Amino acid sequence: DDLARLNGFKIVDQNNIEIGVVNEVLNYNQYLAKTMVDGKEILLPLNEDTILDIQEKKQIIYFN
Repeated sequence: DDLARLNGFKIVDQNNIEIGVVNEVLNYNQYLAKTMVDGKEILLPLNEDTILDIQEKKQIIYFN
C-alpha cells in the first residue's frame, strides 16, 4: 500500500475538526503522517485503529 499518496490530505478528527494537513508520510516500521499543530510538528500513526475513513476525492483523512 503506497500511503505517500496521502501527502497534502487534510486530517480531520471524529468531531469533524481539522487538525492539519499531511506534510509527509514516513515509514519507521509503521506508517506515520507528519503534520504541524499549533506550530509544533507531530506524527500520527496511520493504521486501522486510528483511521476511520479516507476520502480520496475530497483528500481528507478522518481520524479516530
